[in-house]
Amino acid sequence: MKKLFLAVLSLLIVFSNLVVAKDFYVDRNKILAESKEGQIFLKKQERKRVEAEEEVKKLEQEAHSLSQRIQGQVSMLSREAFFNKQRKLGKLIKDFERKQQDAKEELKVDFQLGFEKIKTNQYDAIKAVYQSKSERTALKDKNAPDVLEVDPSVDITNEALVKVDAAFQRSTLLNNKVEKKA
Repeated sequence: MKKLFLAVLSLLIVFSNLVVAKDFYVDRNKILAESKEGQIFLKKQERKRVEAEEEVKKLEQEAHSLSQRIQGQVSMLSREAFFNKQRKLGKLIKDFERKQQDAKEELKVDFQLGFEKIKTNQYDAIKAVYQSKSERTALKDKNAPDVLEVDPSVDITNEALVKVDAAFQRSTLLNNKVEKKA
C-alpha cells in the first residue's frame, strides 16, 4: 500500500509539472515604443530623420534654383557656358540623389544598431521577470511569425516594461553621478 501511494504521488508530481509548465511571451516592439529608453531613442531617430530631410531639401532647392537661373540665361549664354552650367546642374542632381540615398541608408543602419543596443540593455530586465515565474518553460516574442495569439495570462510585457523602465532609470542616475564626478 505504501509503495502504491508513493507511486501515485510521484506520478501526480510529474503530471502537475507537465500541466503547469508553459511558455511566456513578451512584446519587444511594445517595450521599445513605450519604455522611457525606447521613447528617447525614437525621438532621436525622428530628429535625425528630419535633419536628413532638411539637408536633402536644401540640395533640391539649390538644384532647382540653378535650373531656373540657367533657363533665364539661355539666350545670354554662349553654347560652352550653357553646357558648363548644364553639367554643373547634372552634378548637383547626382549629389542630391546620392545624398538622399545615403541619408536613408544611414538612418536605417543607425536605427538597427540602436534598436539592437536597446534590446540588449532591456534583456536583463525582461529575463528577471521571466525567471520570477516558477512554471516557465520558454520566453518567446509575441511578434514572432509563428505566434498567432497569446493568452494574456502568459503575456509578461507589462511587467517587463516596468522592470525595463526601472533599470533605465537606475542606469541614467548612475551615469549622471559619474558625469558629475568627472
